[in-house]
Amino acid sequence: MKKTILICLFLMFTFLSSCSSNNHDFQLSYTYNIDSFVNKININWNEGRIKFVDKKNDDIIIEEIGENGEYIKSPLTYSTNNGTLTIDYSDKKTIKNYNKDLIIYYDFNILLEELNFTSYFSTIYLKNQSIQKLNINSNLLHLSLDSCKISELEINAKSNSSNLLKNKIEQVKMNCSAGYINFSNNITKSFIFNSHSVNLIFKQNSFDSCYIDNYFGKNQLSLNGNVGFIMNLVSKTFSFDFETINYLNSYFYLDGKNKITILSPQGDTEIKRYFA
Repeated sequence: MKKTILICLFLMFTFLSSCSSNNHDFQLSYTYNIDSFVNKININWNEGRIKFVDKKNDDIIIEEIGENGEYIKSPLTYSTNNGTLTIDYSDKKTIKNYNKDLIIYYDFNILLEELNFTSYFSTIYLKNQSIQKLNINSNLLHLSLDSCKISELEINAKSNSSNLLKNKIEQVKMNCSAGYINFSNNITKSFIFNSHSVNLIFKQNSFDSCYIDNYFGKNQLSLNGNVGFIMNLVSKTFSFDFETINYLNSYFYLDGKNKITILSPQGDTEIKRYFA
């Protein structure tokens, strides 16, 4: 009996020692320093949060952190080439879909010529950054875009739950199947939105043209009462809280300065006005 107990204790101790030894082969986080010039960033990420932090130095710091204090068993890889920094989730082709958070520290005074994201399921935080071209391709996307200056923004996501607030974006293109989009208090020239069924909030934006194709979705617009528009509207149900002139599915308000198209044949549209 005693011999059996001793053997069990020995096996248990050996197992625990092996687990402990294996964990020590990994870390909870990794940090990488980039001292070469970078003005373009490509990020290929599987799952997790991605955010940027302003720092007043020329070098760039990359940090990855395991979710919930878990060890990182497949660290990221990166490379630089002619001013382009490319970050990959892992050097392994097939990996378990566990979350890792990515943090990039760089000087926000640098104008990024391009920032490109490819991910399966990520939450992306961007604030107070200047970017010429921002491209996001994701299966499941959560995006927080706040107070950024961007020339061209393009988003392609199957499911998109995002808040885009107080930005200056010259051209916006968004394609998604479902989700929730809050696009409010932005300054833009062109807004193009294509979706199947999205709850879209478009409020208090300054714009020249707005095109919304949201077949089954819900559209909530709040427009500047001091700015005129011509609106081509097709929607299963719709309402205005102010008077317009209607002629053949076109609605005229004041001088017709802005151009608006809403195509939502099986959706709902609510249009209100505000005065700044």
